[in-house]
Amino acid sequence: MAERSVFDSLVAELSVAERRELLERIRSGARVSLEPLYGAESIPPPERRAARVAELGFLRRVLLFFRRLFSGKSLEDLLAADELKAIAHRVESRAPGLVDYRRGLLLVGFLEELKRLRDAARFFYEVLDRSVEKDKGAFFAFLGQIELPEANRRLLEETDPAVYAAAHPELRDENLRSELFELFESIIQSIPEERKRAMYHDVRSLLFLKRLSGFLFERFIQAFRPGLSPSGGSAASFAETRELLADLGDIVYSLAVPPSAELLEALFVFAERDELARRPAEEAEALISGDLAKAEEALGRIRAFNAQVPLGEILRLASEDPEAAPRELAGGEDWLAVYKAFWRERIDTRLDEYREERRYRALAEEIAAFVGHAGLRNFDHLSREERPGLPPVRLELALSFLDGFYRGPFLAEINRPLKLVLVDGEFYRKENRVEFTDAYNTLLRLSEEILALDARLAPEGDLGGAWNQAQFEVAPLALKRRKLQNAARAADEEAERIVRRAGAALLSLVRVLRGILKGEAGGRYDSLANLSSIDGRANREFLKSLSLAKDRAERAHALLAALSGLDLGGDA
Repeated sequence: MAERSVFDSLVAELSVAERRELLERIRSGARVSLEPLYGAESIPPPERRAARVAELGFLRRVLLFFRRLFSGKSLEDLLAADELKAIAHRVESRAPGLVDYRRGLLLVGFLEELKRLRDAARFFYEVLDRSVEKDKGAFFAFLGQIELPEANRRLLEETDPAVYAAAHPELRDENLRSELFELFESIIQSIPEERKRAMYHDVRSLLFLKRLSGFLFERFIQAFRPGLSPSGGSAASFAETRELLADLGDIVYSLAVPPSAELLEALFVFAERDELARRPAEEAEALISGDLAKAEEALGRIRAFNAQVPLGEILRLASEDPEAAPRELAGGEDWLAVYKAFWRERIDTRLDEYREERRYRALAEEIAAFVGHAGLRNFDHLSREERPGLPPVRLELALSFLDGFYRGPFLAEINRPLKLVLVDGEFYRKENRVEFTDAYNTLLRLSEEILALDARLAPEGDLGGAWNQAQFEVAPLALKRRKLQNAARAADEEAERIVRRAGAALLSLVRVLRGILKGEAGGRYDSLANLSSIDGRANREFLKSLSLAKDRAERAHALLAALSGLDLGGDA
């Protein structure tokens, strides 16, 4: 089976009902404000110049006429200059210490507010990197558990290939995929518009939190140089910061709607998933509550910046255009495409797993019939699934088959004729005897080698001990995960070594036996000089048993290749 995805792990560990209960408990201890981050009143709508001209009184028109006459400037330019002076007066009166319009400077007061905004935005950088940026599709699907509960439930349950196939026994296997995707599209179409809007607003909040946390704050801050302001303090020129001001204005204006409690909860559960898995429930809740409290504090700082810094009006001053304004940027519209792509890939993966599982079951039935009464042994430590204190071994079923083959068909049907060949056979070609002897001895040691590997996988064995040491070691998560992967890889490599050696032995055995039974003089695999008399009067039965041994070994090689998925040397 494929490794469980991040989404499936989280769904398995935390149901929708449990998530809702968790969110309610967390909300009682950590308030998440729905107050807009950027109020509409923060950017007064600019008056269009044509409208301002139409509203001018007679005296004002006369004064403007003489100003145009002596300055040579157009009416629009004069009106724009007057409006900019009025804006500068409002800004310098309402928020002194931010700008010096006459000198075209941003002052140290703006710099301090900018640094506070940077620090608030930084909080979200890492958590977004560990969640949305890590696996956007899986995160959107996880968020959909809360925002799209009915669609999420149906996608999880109804698009399961095993469930669908069981409910439609008449369905042909080649039509299963097309019917599942037809069902998938109908589920997507059934999502109510208000639920789609909720997802859109959540994703949009995420997008602009990311844009804000990744804004070029340091470049902006470096534009402030000592001695530029009249007081000798740090300042930055409008000309140098104009583009950065416009970019920042667009981002904070587009981030007007704060992230919802549901979004923040999903964000932190997704980002802290590894840590949550190691903690008891009370500590897990405390961790998420603490993250939400920090998020609310950071969002409060963003609100404070927007309330204290009239960024829209400062942008007008810096751009020398009273009609300039931050833009509401596009973003978040692609959430549905990402969401659908995740589910399409997941359905395809589950289809592959379903078909692989069916193939495995068919193989298991064939193996059971092949090994007969010997059956497949339940090992103490050798397991395909990860168990407490034990590393998973991918080739467990292949090893179990080899063990069952040795205890069943090999000892019951194959060993006697092979031993007669080994002891009494007169090979025309010496290299055939050497190859046959090596293959036979390898098969004789099969069960012993597999039991030895099982012992090495025990907690006190070298392979199991390395896994346990990595599992319980107090170390950074990335280092711990790497050590666990290395321990599991070492176990898999030992298993693969046994399987490959057994596969090579079976292949050699088949080729030598085929040569003995049907070989041509001078060929690579020749017959025996005493084939017609090797077992005395019972020679006819011996030849039948030798042919059966060849067939059994050939089938065992084919089954081992199918079970392991390894290239075991081509056709026998």
